[in-house]
Amino acid sequence: MIQFQTKTKKDLLKAYKAFFFYYFYFIIYLVNNLVGVVMQYVIIIFSIVSIDQIVKFFIEKNIKLYESIPIISNILYFTHVHNKGAAFSILWNQRIFFLILSSITFVIMFFLIFFTNIEVKYKYSICIILSGALGNFIDRLFKGYVIDFIDFRIWPIFNVADIFISIGSILMIILFITERRDKELVNRK
Repeated sequence: MIQFQTKTKKDLLKAYKAFFFYYFYFIIYLVNNLVGVVMQYVIIIFSIVSIDQIVKFFIEKNIKLYESIPIISNILYFTHVHNKGAAFSILWNQRIFFLILSSITFVIMFFLIFFTNIEVKYKYSICIILSGALGNFIDRLFKGYVIDFIDFRIWPIFNVADIFISIGSILMIILFITERRDKELVNRK
């Protein structure tokens, strides 16, 4: 078991911030300097899944189950919980259902990314969604639950993978809306 010797929780947060800064810098460097779009998709997926799993590992090793640590007092807490359901803990204890559904979804997403001619911008958003889904799939497959910890107290507790699923979904919606708007503008001319 890994134990980190820090004087305060602020030291731990500073260490996390430094790690992520250099990690993202390295990933951006790789993406910009490697040839081939396919490799960029692989790097994006690997990077997001790695970030998610590393953060969950640190949470699991440093915060006891159901323990809550204030990060920004009265606003943001890290609260370690196990989620055996889907988003907002719906469909509790349906692990096999989620594993099968996720596997089917992954096959479809991999096909869309690597074997279709859809625009690259859509493939990036699919990569982001797929990465978040893979992060939660790994937890569900090997642990039987998903580790959630980001707690705003006014919203259900969630994790890094959920953030990326949301970002990818929002990006996809924005892309659809802007593309539709652009087509309407072209048709008016």
